Amino acid sequence: MRTGIAFLAALIWGLIFLAPVPRAWANPPVLSYLFPAGCQRGKEVEVRLGGLFLHETCGVDISGQGLTRLSLPKRLPFHWFEGPVLPLQESQQAEDYPKELAFRLRADAQARKEPRLIRVFTSEGAHGNCWFELGDLSEIIEKEYEDLERPVGVTLPLTINGRIFPRGDFDDWEVTLEKGAHIRAAISSDKLGYPLDARLEVRNALGKILSENDDFYSEDPALFFTAPASGKYCIRVLDSQGKGSPAHVYRLTLEKTPAILSHFPLGGKAGETVSLEMQLASGQPEIKKIQLADSPGVHLLPLQGELLVPFDFSTFQELLEPAREIPAEQSVVLNGRISTNGQTDEWLIPLGKDETVSIESQGMSLGSSCRPVLVLKDATGKDAARGAPQGSIDPILAFKAPKQGMYKLAITEENPAAAGPEFAYRVKVIRGKNQGVSLSINQSSLTLPREKGQAAVQVKLVRHGGFDGPVRLEWDALPKEVEVTPAKPVLAKGANQLELKLKAGPGARIEHFSWKIRAIPEGETKALPAAGIFSPSPGFFPVDNLLLQVALPCPFKLTGGYDMKWAPRGGPLTRTYKIQRNGFDGPIEVELADKQMRHLQGVRGGKIIVPAGQDQFEYSVQLSPWMEIGRTSRSCVAATALVKDGDATHRASFSSVESNEQLVAVVEAGKCDIKPLVSLVGFSPGEKVEIPVEVFRAPGFSGPVRLSAVVPPWLHGCEASKVVLGPQETLGKITIQTGKDATEQFFLKINGALETPQGKHEAQVQVEMVPRKTR
Repeated sequence: MRTGIAFLAALIWGLIFLAPVPRAWANPPVLSYLFPAGCQRGKEVEVRLGGLFLHETCGVDISGQGLTRLSLPKRLPFHWFEGPVLPLQESQQAEDYPKELAFRLRADAQARKEPRLIRVFTSEGAHGNCWFELGDLSEIIEKEYEDLERPVGVTLPLTINGRIFPRGDFDDWEVTLEKGAHIRAAISSDKLGYPLDARLEVRNALGKILSENDDFYSEDPALFFTAPASGKYCIRVLDSQGKGSPAHVYRLTLEKTPAILSHFPLGGKAGETVSLEMQLASGQPEIKKIQLADSPGVHLLPLQGELLVPFDFSTFQELLEPAREIPAEQSVVLNGRISTNGQTDEWLIPLGKDETVSIESQGMSLGSSCRPVLVLKDATGKDAARGAPQGSIDPILAFKAPKQGMYKLAITEENPAAAGPEFAYRVKVIRGKNQGVSLSINQSSLTLPREKGQAAVQVKLVRHGGFDGPVRLEWDALPKEVEVTPAKPVLAKGANQLELKLKAGPGARIEHFSWKIRAIPEGETKALPAAGIFSPSPGFFPVDNLLLQVALPCPFKLTGGYDMKWAPRGGPLTRTYKIQRNGFDGPIEVELADKQMRHLQGVRGGKIIVPAGQDQFEYSVQLSPWMEIGRTSRSCVAATALVKDGDATHRASFSSVESNEQLVAVVEAGKCDIKPLVSLVGFSPGEKVEIPVEVFRAPGFSGPVRLSAVVPPWLHGCEASKVVLGPQETLGKITIQTGKDATEQFFLKINGALETPQGKHEAQVQVEMVPRKTR
């Protein structure tokens, strides 16, 4: 009966979902990934932008110099790997279905290697937290197949661009090594803004794991491996949680190089030569002299090959261990290592009465394993100030000497049992009160809805050298009818944060612009540079502006009452929508939304065009033939149209995740089914094979059934026949012509489609194809 437990349960959940959910009156774009996420310097590459509500094209903003966009992004056909069927609880979670646009980039041969931020914008907003990396090695891009688990042979050195998609996917890259050869394998993904929690494994020909790593540089793994014997080795990349999606992008760099476990110091004075000590896996240090550019700040320094590390170029005198008295009246940088358990380094700092000093650790942000605890003691040995790491943040001390004397700075490791060459610290001792401030904004883009909407920006102030005075903020003139509150903001004495609210009036032009915010400390007449207000990792190309888009409000919206039905798996599901046009009279395109409230479970939907002036329409989706009976299917749609605004035309869109606007159904048994009369089919290369199948139609359903087979795209030279069974026929044969090089086992998907006046009902089954053994 259709009033069964499954339907009642779904109805209860449907009533729960009737609670208010925020509507999407317009759809600001979301940049989910770049694929590939980098390229070789001096080369051109086609890059795929994957994201939500990018429509047919979008604007692209690239930070820094050295990368040139050669073409406008253009929409690609939708690409999706379904992967294994999700358990019920996981399938009820929200899922993104990003669409891809492609454009070409050229990287200058002399471009700096720091990753660049790429942002996108449309008439509905701006977004972008994805970074693009540059290297010098040859590069390849993975050829993606949903069901192929065959290792791909590569030659070192090389950078591989791949992704873990679908869920549970893994990529195997095969290398041939001589006994004793050293290789380095390193992943870039998390640091570039992607959700992949990567794991690296090195396996021998028997599949045994010889080396593995899942967290080296934050969430990104890296490992050094020495081949115990000559032969083939497999380097596997996977997600440590078994996840995967189009956004699980990675760059895998493979090169033959001795293992460098750590380096010292973590920085040097800009414009000078630094003697860098690199600790090798053999236990022996290697000294390398490097000339630093006269460009203060954190830059990526090449240690060996493509191994880049963040390195601080300072403007202060550099002091190396052992600890000792530092010069009076000078700002310096202290460089040392906690080499033995429980070690304490004590640096002597002479201070005058009322002299201010800022003591700032920097090592953790530069990748050091050391978590330093800083304790400043007065002449009597009493603690005068103390600082310890807060999560992943380096400690900072601000101190004003109550009297003249010799103060002692004790530096220890937070964990007394941790020590070694990799536990390096870098601590700046900055004298003087007016050392200035820097700005930090934890976002790179901003969408400002026109008329009734507003946006806010949280500006954080980082004070240096003990400076605690008031700070003014300023910026260049904004576009017409774009206002900021407060108009002349001032951070009061000691304040470190301020919210700026923006509003765009009805006459504001729909456009994007670069918004640079600058700081002016009390007593200064010149604003400090805006550089670096957004930079998630040391050594990345700093971004000195917010990409701000005045967004077009969508004039129309879709409405509908809550409508839950039974629907057969593999069959159509249709519902009626109404359009509130609010004065807009043009045609509207409707398709499945990029952002779904639930995993779609294979649901497909095309694009339809609602004619101008029409205020009601029907939209249909096709349920997948493998959906589990009793589950609830929920699908959301998006509507887009070209809207005239002043002298310009823009694309506006509407979508909603509310239950009233969803296509909702409880899945029941399908109306068509296929059964292969053989479950295992043997074949020889170049052989023609017949697979007999039986077709079942549900009572009351009749019509022709179209049979077809899907050969894996990686299996070249194979062809499958198409068969149409008459309304009364139940038996048929699919013929497979195998290719001459078909020597591997594979699964053949056989599809059936029952054509009825009410719509198409699909079925699907898999047959295992096994190559026969040859003598």
